[in-house]
Amino acid sequence: MNNQVSNATTTSTVGKVFHDDVAGMVDELFKNLIASCPVLLNIDSVQLKRIKQQWILGFQEQGVNNFEMVKCGMREARAKPNGYLPSVGEFIAWCKKNYNPHGLATEDQLYQRIVAFMAYGMEEIDRFKFDSDLERYLITGLYCKERANQWTDKDLRSEIQQELNRTAKRLDAGWKVPKPQPALPEKVIIPASKEQVSQHIANMRAMFKGVRVN
Repeated sequence: MNNQVSNATTTSTVGKVFHDDVAGMVDELFKNLIASCPVLLNIDSVQLKRIKQQWILGFQEQGVNNFEMVKCGMREARAKPNGYLPSVGEFIAWCKKNYNPHGLATEDQLYQRIVAFMAYGMEEIDRFKFDSDLERYLITGLYCKERANQWTDKDLRSEIQQELNRTAKRLDAGWKVPKPQPALPEKVIIPASKEQVSQHIANMRAMFKGVRVN
């Protein structure tokens, strides 16, 4: 019984700390939103408190839990052409739309890089300048699948978006990008001398005659 009470207290404490963190973040956010959303100046304190409560709940439910995500939303807020206050859902969508903690390329960016890589292919992979091991992993994987399945341009774009989504989830779960395997060394061909070629031809002729040439 005591353990249950202790666990419940701990869970409650963690929840309160998380709530307080988000509440502080929302308070700071609304101070900054005034410049982009002057309509806030006309809202009384009681109504403003209710609005903030909804934003706190929305942030908690949708996983908006750090200032980097909020900054992404603020960039969109500053860019909008009017002074309206976005709904919490709209602002959260802005946060998630631009938040990129893993440095993944956008669909268009990765598509352009794959098209550029097509001029080299796997045969000349060492000549292509990859920006990172992650980019190399994505480009080579999608390139090989595109070649094997003969995708259309539409297919490739669709697969790119799906692969980006899969990769983001794997990175969130702690997946590490595999290190690229070193390319196989090129074959070293040592040309034979005229004497060696002549001797080889003589040996081949002798084999057909059953005679060994020294």
